[in-house]
Amino acid sequence: MPFPTGSKPVKEMDSPRPKLWIYDHCPYCVRPRMVFGLKGITHDLAYLSNDDIETPTAMVGKKMVPILELGRPGSEDHEIMAESMDIVKRLDLDPQFGPPVLAPAVDRKDLDGWVSSAAMLMRRLVRPRNAVTPLAEFQTRSAREAFVRNHPLPEPSSYEANLKASPKLIEELERELWKLEGMIHSPTSVAADGKLSYNDVEFFPRMRGLTIVQGLGIPPKLRAYLDAVSERVDVPLYDKIAS
Repeated sequence: MPFPTGSKPVKEMDSPRPKLWIYDHCPYCVRPRMVFGLKGITHDLAYLSNDDIETPTAMVGKKMVPILELGRPGSEDHEIMAESMDIVKRLDLDPQFGPPVLAPAVDRKDLDGWVSSAAMLMRRLVRPRNAVTPLAEFQTRSAREAFVRNHPLPEPSSYEANLKASPKLIEELERELWKLEGMIHSPTSVAADGKLSYNDVEFFPRMRGLTIVQGLGIPPKLRAYLDAVSERVDVPLYDKIAS
């Protein structure tokens, strides 16, 4: 694969390895990957091309990711699941995958509010860069065009215009990122006790996406958090391919 990813062969299972169908850039796909990494569950990652409609539709009835596939196709234990948080809960709570590792979510209106307010600014910086990365889901012109077509931006809508506006957008986002410094209470989680929780499962994937933005100054608490959680859950950041 053009970008290093995968799982640690820590826990062998009797049945075929769980398979997770994903896009690497997709925050929702990172959610179950975090549980795989935390639990050390040997698994396979299957990368879909961004223009592949047929494969996911055949499995779950529409184009969506992530998709978890368990058991052998054609056997009684074959199972397919969609919806990222349903997959997360299955992997975390099902005894066949070991004891639970995630702490319950707590009310974090501060984080939720920040993500909501900064969402469009992040999209303007991240989406145009996603479309030109060497990630597996963007290996063909058709796949890249499908991403641009399916992820429009409000005016100025062209990805090229938003790339040209990067210096101003980066400056704006950096100001917003500093507001997070008072909301991250541990280098290893957003909670003071350092335990990863369902809050992290929602927060880390979104922040990981920002590491694709070259030249973005990430404040120290957020940087330490991203580095620590990335290592802990075995999901690499994008610093090496940032643009």
